[in-house]
Amino acid sequence: MPKGNRSGENTDSSVNLTLKPAPRGLAAGKELRMSLIGTDDFWEDLLDFIEQGKIIPIIGERAVTFGEGNEPLYPWLARELANRLSVNGARLAGTPTLNDVAREHLLAGGERNLIYTRLSRILRERCPVPGGTLRDLAGIAAFNLYLTTTFDPLLERALNAVRFGGAESTRTQAFFPGAANKDLPARRAELAGVTVYHVLGKVSVAAGEFVAWEEDLLDFLCELPRHLSTDVMKHLGNDLKSHALLLLGLNFSDWLTRLFLRVSRQDPLSRVTLDSWLADGPPGAVAQSMVMFFGGVNRSIKVIECDPAAFASELARRWGERHPPSVGPTGFDAATGPRGLVFISYAREDEVAARSMVDGLKAQGCDVYFDRERLGTGINFHFQLEDQVRKYCGLFLSVISPATESAVGDNYFRRERYWASQRAEGYSDAERGEFYLPVLIHGAPPAELRQEPRIFSDCQWSRLPGGVVTPEFGRRVAELQRKHRGS
Repeated sequence: MPKGNRSGENTDSSVNLTLKPAPRGLAAGKELRMSLIGTDDFWEDLLDFIEQGKIIPIIGERAVTFGEGNEPLYPWLARELANRLSVNGARLAGTPTLNDVAREHLLAGGERNLIYTRLSRILRERCPVPGGTLRDLAGIAAFNLYLTTTFDPLLERALNAVRFGGAESTRTQAFFPGAANKDLPARRAELAGVTVYHVLGKVSVAAGEFVAWEEDLLDFLCELPRHLSTDVMKHLGNDLKSHALLLLGLNFSDWLTRLFLRVSRQDPLSRVTLDSWLADGPPGAVAQSMVMFFGGVNRSIKVIECDPAAFASELARRWGERHPPSVGPTGFDAATGPRGLVFISYAREDEVAARSMVDGLKAQGCDVYFDRERLGTGINFHFQLEDQVRKYCGLFLSVISPATESAVGDNYFRRERYWASQRAEGYSDAERGEFYLPVLIHGAPPAELRQEPRIFSDCQWSRLPGGVVTPEFGRRVAELQRKHRGS
């Protein structure tokens, strides 16, 4: 779809839907379909937000499944831990939690550190395979940052399997109070590839590095807000404040859910304006006090009473309908085109000049990537733009104007130039000069091109008033494109 808002700003949604509880006792898929009858607008709005990069998913333990049967991981893990720690089964509930097992182990005089070493060993030795729910979520290509409140490695395994053919290409990072580096390396929009951030720690053999039971959870939730609002976690903190959140299967109590949202948003819940969706359990499993609280205090936070696995399945189905595979005979996405295109990066205010530039370059025999021509319905524009700049284009033409020089905030042309700068880090000065072409479309050049990445400061700029391509400039670009493709 075309980049209608090239500024990339996050705008508040007016969506405010109440989803009717389904009758109890239904299968998860049927329950979800019945509870969402007549709410196609809900799914369409949600998918629009996802495509525009406005949502960060937060995955909880109810959404973590494994094996062909899509079995919930954490009840299985609790049973395995009870066996490893020789916990008296008579004192446990029919479906014990990790907290139940840890409590009984400690009450019986067990060593605290054994909880962590045994959990680590179970996951390492048994190596559970991600289930269908995680694979559904991994297949939504617009998500490049996932937060998870779980400590297991199954989400990154699902991403590696679905997106990278099994190669270990997913980046992972974890918060714990003693971690040396607690922040993301960059804001979500500027992250390379896909990242999983374990907000409550990742499995290890050491106590205090991940949440295994309630005492750990309280420690982490007390420590998180001290860092999120400071430079220690400025990237993640700013992303959580400026994006809508989709929370799937947290499995927290009523008060812990509210506390977690309060910590994530870094603001009183009554003042939060960006939407959040909390799909946390089937009807009857979600505390009505929580539903009533969000319904009365802040209606931008919506509680969806449905099975998280069924929610993920329906989301993946609708995403797939919107984004069917479109691979052409060359092996590239049909909208991406061949390698070596001239990528035109511009501010939306300069679209007329950019179109003139596109026409002028085509007249000189150049193959051009212009988003208004390439980004049709059903295309994930953010990821295609990123792939085009990072991987496929041969030349990057940066349109410079008063609009770009005075722009503030998160703009797409700035993202594109950042991606170009990352690609050019290994280039020589000569190679950068042939890849990156700054073009001024206004009168006098500014004393300093403030929006241009520093790595391209020595690149020769050209002046094309109004975007009108001169024969000399057109021939130079065509020659550089032929040279690139020839190499």
